[in-house]
Amino acid sequence: MVSTEDAINKQQPTHQPPQALFLNFTTDLSPQTPKKKTKKRQTAYRVNGVNILNRQVKEENEVDSKTAIERIQRRRENHNHIERKRRDNINNTILQISQVVPNASEPGQRPNKGRVLQLALSYIQALQQENQQLRNEASNR
Repeated sequence: MVSTEDAINKQQPTHQPPQALFLNFTTDLSPQTPKKKTKKRQTAYRVNGVNILNRQVKEENEVDSKTAIERIQRRRENHNHIERKRRDNINNTILQISQVVPNASEPGQRPNKGRVLQLALSYIQALQQENQQLRNEASNR
């Protein structure tokens, strides 16, 4: 009785090692070859041209990573402060609009920004229509 392993070994030439029966789905149609081991590069984490992993100052003009990180934090804090001021300005303006536009603010509730803007738009359009009607009446007299 012949086993399946013996049958497979008889079909393959003896000078080649048996290859795995995996399909190659890569775009290149060359036979699969074992991948060569590549050396891992040591990556330098650079921010604004400064390696932030480097804690030593090599030259007078270079900054170390601690200084670079402090600069980045200051810039981020400054940006956050400016963004907070912008949001506060928008929120205060919407609050003022809600106090001027009829039915835009409900007592005891914080005004919904989208609703306030929709009501303000409707109110402005109604005022423009009324203004146009008054102009037409004034020009007809």
